[in-house]
Amino acid sequence: MNDITSDEHEQMDKHFASIVKSYAKDYKCKEEEARKNLMELVEDAWKILNEEYLLHSNLPVFLVQPIINLARVMELFYKDKDNYTNPFSSMRDNIKLVIVEPIISQWTSFATI
Repeated sequence: MNDITSDEHEQMDKHFASIVKSYAKDYKCKEEEARKNLMELVEDAWKILNEEYLLHSNLPVFLVQPIINLARVMELFYKDKDNYTNPFSSMRDNIKLVIVEPIISQWTSFATI
């Protein structure tokens, strides 16, 4: 997902390999079609990951959960655009919602006691 959404930004530097360009070259398609096909592969990977986790995992949850959480974070950073490199749009709101507001809420509740 990182390479799919940050491809255009990384190509400005000319020294990054691009999964999108490589896929387009290997499968003789346009870059937009390559991005679409790569995102379908990501969706398929999510299905496999969830199925294995829910139905077939014999591993303890404490071992599997960090892997699932890492995949979730990557989804958050790279789903529609590169929010890791450019965090000042939706990422700022997400961080505020998940971290800042609960602290303020708890502090406000504690202060009124």
